[in-house]
Amino acid sequence: MIRLSWLAGCLALCVVCAAAPAEVLLVRQIVSSPAPGLTQSTVDGFLERLSRRLESAGVAAVTRDDRDITPAALAGCRLLVFPYNPAVPEAVLAATEAFVSEGGKVGLFYCSQPRLLALAGVSASRYIGSPELPTIEAVLFRPGLVRQAPDRLLQRSWNIAVPTPAPGAGTTIAATWATAGGADTGLAALTLHPAGFTFGHVYLDEDRSAGEEWLLALVDRYAPGTWAAAVQRHLDAPLDAGDCPDLEALARRARESRRPEALAECLRATELRHQAQALVEAGQLVQARALVMRSRESAEKAYLLSQRSRPGELRGAWIHSAYGIGDWGWERTIQALAEAGFNAIFPNMCWGAVADYPSEVLPVHPDVAVKGDQMALCLAACRKYGVELHVWRVNWNMGHRTPEAIRKAMTAAGRVQVTSKGEPSTFLAPHLEENQTLEREAMLEIVRKYPVDGIHFDYIRYPGDHCDFSDSAREAFSQWHGAVPASWPADCRPGGALRQAYNAWRRSNIDRLVQAVGTEAHRLRPAVRVSAAVFGAWDGTRESIAQDPVAWIRQGWIDFVCPMNYTPSNDYLERLLDLQTDLTEARLPIYCGIGSYQHASPSRTAAQIDLARRLGADGFICFAHTETFAKRTLPALALGSTREPAGTVLPHHPRHRLAFTASPPDPDIEDHYPLRRRLTVTAQLPGQPTEFAPEVTLLRDGYPFIAGNAFEVERRPDGVHCELRPREPGRYQIEIGGSVRLTRQGTHEPLLSRSPVLRVLSEDEAAEALRRTGPPIFAGRRGARVGVWMQKGFGAESIYQALKDQPGLDVAPLYNLKADSLSACHVVVLPQPRTGLRHLQSEAAWEPLRQYVRRGGGLMTTHALVGIRGFPAPFSEVAAGTDASEVVAWRVRTRTAATRAVPNGLHTSSFTDCITLTPGNAGTVLLETAEGRPVAVQGQVGRGRYVACGLGLGIGKGDVDVSIAEPETRFLVGAVEWLAGRHRRR
Repeated sequence: MIRLSWLAGCLALCVVCAAAPAEVLLVRQIVSSPAPGLTQSTVDGFLERLSRRLESAGVAAVTRDDRDITPAALAGCRLLVFPYNPAVPEAVLAATEAFVSEGGKVGLFYCSQPRLLALAGVSASRYIGSPELPTIEAVLFRPGLVRQAPDRLLQRSWNIAVPTPAPGAGTTIAATWATAGGADTGLAALTLHPAGFTFGHVYLDEDRSAGEEWLLALVDRYAPGTWAAAVQRHLDAPLDAGDCPDLEALARRARESRRPEALAECLRATELRHQAQALVEAGQLVQARALVMRSRESAEKAYLLSQRSRPGELRGAWIHSAYGIGDWGWERTIQALAEAGFNAIFPNMCWGAVADYPSEVLPVHPDVAVKGDQMALCLAACRKYGVELHVWRVNWNMGHRTPEAIRKAMTAAGRVQVTSKGEPSTFLAPHLEENQTLEREAMLEIVRKYPVDGIHFDYIRYPGDHCDFSDSAREAFSQWHGAVPASWPADCRPGGALRQAYNAWRRSNIDRLVQAVGTEAHRLRPAVRVSAAVFGAWDGTRESIAQDPVAWIRQGWIDFVCPMNYTPSNDYLERLLDLQTDLTEARLPIYCGIGSYQHASPSRTAAQIDLARRLGADGFICFAHTETFAKRTLPALALGSTREPAGTVLPHHPRHRLAFTASPPDPDIEDHYPLRRRLTVTAQLPGQPTEFAPEVTLLRDGYPFIAGNAFEVERRPDGVHCELRPREPGRYQIEIGGSVRLTRQGTHEPLLSRSPVLRVLSEDEAAEALRRTGPPIFAGRRGARVGVWMQKGFGAESIYQALKDQPGLDVAPLYNLKADSLSACHVVVLPQPRTGLRHLQSEAAWEPLRQYVRRGGGLMTTHALVGIRGFPAPFSEVAAGTDASEVVAWRVRTRTAATRAVPNGLHTSSFTDCITLTPGNAGTVLLETAEGRPVAVQGQVGRGRYVACGLGLGIGKGDVDVSIAEPETRFLVGAVEWLAGRHRRR
């Protein structure tokens, strides 16, 4: 299944990829030897930009790894595209040459490979970069050469490869590069040849509309019929707009919003769709596509107009530039936010060792001497437009913004962290007192010198579990621990004997800075707000990067928290926010970080804003405020999501927060609440106020809700007591506004607190939750009973789908790890959980599983559950996790029953890393990485069996579930069959 973004994933087109080979193939280079500027993530990033835009244009392209490009794999392919392939294997070159000789076509982006260029009629390619290359802004298409291509494509390339057409080959220059001023450079950007095309840089995807038109026209030239197929796909595909699977559902939503303009746009989208279908039937495909695009725009606008606005929330944006957007300056940058209903900006004003304002603590960037005090300029614009300024500081990380001379000086002075491989990093070492002082004073200087609304931690963590292993870290840890590690750094690496203690020491270094800044900033200026941008999976970050926001929240060191929940998946966003709201316990506001940069359309951002509200977030921050965001996303959100003002009182403003106590949930339905059961919520003020004038609002799914006589409020001198008998399912909260005066001499102070979320289940939801508390329900098929743990596991659904129809296996979802549930299974597959990690990070939680295996059960764990990142190794005598490896190519080391069906050669895991293993005395290595490091191990434990699999089975980039590739499926099935042993029957 390939998803083609319509309304950017909020309204999406779905195209089913038949079993027949794809007509358009994208070749993904596997980077076997990463180097500066050439990593797998770099290659994948450019490939994904091209893939994403082809998808939204309606082109059903499929991606294949370069090692999988064989003559057989190219059967049925018409166009083979190389998005960014600096190194092309000989086998791929030979296969491509044979493909073209038989009539196939090639598309080459930023290519310098002579044999590939020759296939497309190009004799040479000349690299041009800075300073020779002028500032490039666009591609100018020559009229008539690519039918239906736009006149111009925004593409701000920094390097280009200029092709030389081969004499007499019939190659045509179809487009040239243009400067920022619009002048045609005459430098060739696109060439056309009967056998294929070349483009002089990677595709940057900076111009969605023109990009779709150009790519669709180009592909249709070399694979005729693509245009017609793309139009029909757009017409046939259902909508996927949250609760709007089609235009009828969108119309219902528009009517419920009570906004006539939303319904009018929806009706317009429907009519345009009908007209487009008629044009298709008449063979007028170009005109049909134009109407399809207009229909899509109207549907998106209807969706945006139907979104609700909500008062009493922070609406913010991070901005990486300390100088505003491009050449806009701070005045225009802030004005754009304010006019769209936003009320906060988080500008990146300083890094680990550099500031973009006059600082007496940090080195000042040379740009300040030319462009002025950016803090003062930004602050003036914020005050003019009523936007709060929270200064974003990158902690520890010197990054690209820090001048090279400063980075070198810090490294030479021994002030940077060192990786487990002994390589210096760009991160300052948190255990060194001089670095603690630098960080603390840099943040406090801002509070002393500028009347900003807040200071904002970022990178308040270690860079990963591979740091810090410097000599000074060893000395400092030894002093903290009270003993020198017997084996350094092995004892303190992931899986080492002292890793747990080492992580506690690392956390103490980070916590010390948060506490010092929070305490002193509030002493200097009580009204200033201290906040932090943190990773989303809080229960895993304590061990991996030594970041523990829950501790900071409970200690009161920060005033609000901003989890960076950047994901295109609404399901994953829901899992993250459910975890975060549970752990926060309404002690402070949560402002959900939304990755709007990942969204091909503003409607996707609007959908996630709405979802964040429904899940209990108190506001949102978009990453990031760029020119595209300002021109495209902000006006779109202002149609609905931010249409009404947020008000003057935001959740982080009040000095006093109420403490909430709710009636206990029902443990039999996963700690939720059933319908119509009486619920109570009590909100308590700190101390006994002189005057208390509360305004109580019931929220359902994030918005005010009138429950009639099902909701009763009792106002007390020091708080509020509420009773609710919910008649409808949903997520409920109590919001307390109004004012309070704590002493007779005091002033009236505003209040704005929201209770924890109380989730009320429908009768069907409650029945399903109750079922999940019991043993798995098997189909009764003959064979081994296999339980796949589905409780928020990475790749769990993909693993279940790969196993459920295998002969000799009776596979069922497993939702709990109770003894009776385990005993119902012959084999348990335990994928790494996405959330709820802390339970499995205790040794006690594993004891039922260990007993289950020793008594004859079979167990397979995936990725970090092999024993890393805070998870104990289930059976260290078989294997334990060692480290994460970005080399995800793997192969069979030992042929056993588990690996006998896996093909020879290297295979590529779908995830971005794998966990390497240290085998124990009872372990046999099954799989290894291309570097020869163990990545899957099997072993006998008592009467049972265990397989540790460090591969991220069923996980794709961005942590989304993906189908498991054939080689991994064969290993998964083989491993499960070996674990089942005598229980398996065919």
